[in-house]
Amino acid sequence: MNEKDRFCFACQLGKSHKLSFSNSLTVYNDSSHLTESDLWGAASVTSRNGFRYYISFVDVYSRYTWIYFLKSKSKVTQTFLHFKAQVELLLNRKIKILQIDCGSEFRSLTSLLQSTGITHGLSCPHTLEQNGRVERKYRKDKFNYLSSIFFTFEILG
Repeated sequence: MNEKDRFCFACQLGKSHKLSFSNSLTVYNDSSHLTESDLWGAASVTSRNGFRYYISFVDVYSRYTWIYFLKSKSKVTQTFLHFKAQVELLLNRKIKILQIDCGSEFRSLTSLLQSTGITHGLSCPHTLEQNGRVERKYRKDKFNYLSSIFFTFEILG
């Protein structure tokens, strides 16, 4: 009997923590139709300019990513307004859906999104797959993002 034959499928499934998600069949044909966002931080080290957080916005269609550094979570609404204005001015597009997690830092956006006609998409708690693109960027590139961007910002900024 070889090593592979010692474990049955049911045993493997019984040891798994959660079932995998199936791939989404939704296709986006337009930039800024769906934008995913998440806030990262607080960093254990504060930058020389006082930044401890960053918020990213990912356009699902193009995968283009905007990153803004924040000194506190309270700047989320102000930063979103800046991002929204940039998208409307530079890309001549309106954000249709903003997909975010249920983090308390985004609660201040609820009335703003309603008043501007942007659909407020919420992912289920503890379900990284529903806000997948932005979450995978954090996991995959967290070290690269933080080290290179903080370094560049501190030297050039």
